[in-house]
Amino acid sequence: MRLPLALALAAVCAGPALAQGTAPLGSVTDGDCRYEFVNFGDLFDPPSPLVAGFSTYKAWISDMSSGDNLRQQWFYYRLDAASPEQPLPHPDTATYSSDPGLIELGWAPGASLPFGAHLQCELRDTGFDQAVFVQRLTLTNPTSEPLPVELFHYAAIEVNQFFGGFEDTATLVGPNRIRIDDHGTVVWDEYAALDADAWKVQAFNNLLQFDLLNPTPSNFTDVGLPFGPGFFTGAFQWHLVLPASGSKSVLVSIAVQDEASFELHEFDWSDLGQGQAGSAGTPVLDGSGPLSPGSSNALTLSGGPPSSAATLVAGLLRIDAPFKGGVLVPSPMLLLSLATNASGGFALPFTLPPGLPSGASFYLQAWIADPGASAGLSASNGLQGTTP
Repeated sequence: MRLPLALALAAVCAGPALAQGTAPLGSVTDGDCRYEFVNFGDLFDPPSPLVAGFSTYKAWISDMSSGDNLRQQWFYYRLDAASPEQPLPHPDTATYSSDPGLIELGWAPGASLPFGAHLQCELRDTGFDQAVFVQRLTLTNPTSEPLPVELFHYAAIEVNQFFGGFEDTATLVGPNRIRIDDHGTVVWDEYAALDADAWKVQAFNNLLQFDLLNPTPSNFTDVGLPFGPGFFTGAFQWHLVLPASGSKSVLVSIAVQDEASFELHEFDWSDLGQGQAGSAGTPVLDGSGPLSPGSSNALTLSGGPPSSAATLVAGLLRIDAPFKGGVLVPSPMLLLSLATNASGGFALPFTLPPGLPSGASFYLQAWIADPGASAGLSASNGLQGTTP
């Protein structure tokens, strides 16, 4: 029932030769999940942008007979209204590490690429047969003038391919959020893009061949849903203007039997340690959310004494100063009075203000009244958040 996808792609279009980069292909794992870049397009024989970003993505590698949930995903761009789109070339640099599953790809600006680019990917095992793969692409303008860029992300998704074949259906379940169902089963994926300006869905491989790789420019207008049954391909489009000598980022998420989320926890939130144990152990402060300007985020505390007064300390500097038998991690620029609940925790949603520069860091720590702790105070780990 299933044609080998690489053969099908090669038969459709041999394609032009692509720029040969130096970064290695690689794979990462997290728990029972695995993601691998199989080809960057120029390594395909013959070279073809039709297989740029050729990949495998499994949420259950302990059972290799179960299917991939993503066959191809990559970014495409153009710089003006008249030019055709083209794929990002083979990256110049790549790093891969597992548990947690992290990938970083880098492109330097030059003759073949008018901007610098940095792709951060995080693979997360989110439960039994569940996974989330989040990507953030940051484009940097090396010039002293604003640089308009039309950016696209394309994905060919086969939900549980060996069980349900190519027969998938898809619907829009939220802004820029597409749910793809394995037709006739209960298995599903989500494909989402943060703040995209438009999307388009078509059956394989019309969207790639006749929109993103044809000789004329494309502009999406939110068409193609509901879709199926068939082999799903979809893409999102952003209208970006990179500021002079500045950067902009986009976020994409592809989830297996889970909601697509945009947290890059290992890149944006850092546990700095320095907690102080109390009567219930050492409290744990955690952060979630993309930390982009205007985004919704949250802090959660767990493991503290129940129903106790707490103070959240926030600052823009890390000082690691001795305090009450422990270590005060942030400079105390802001003190917020809170209280733990009956389980010894709290949840604090917050919205990051607009206008923060990329790479800005802030530091947080919770201190809790605790008769079982040194000097009557237990403390959480320090937590660093960094804007993308």
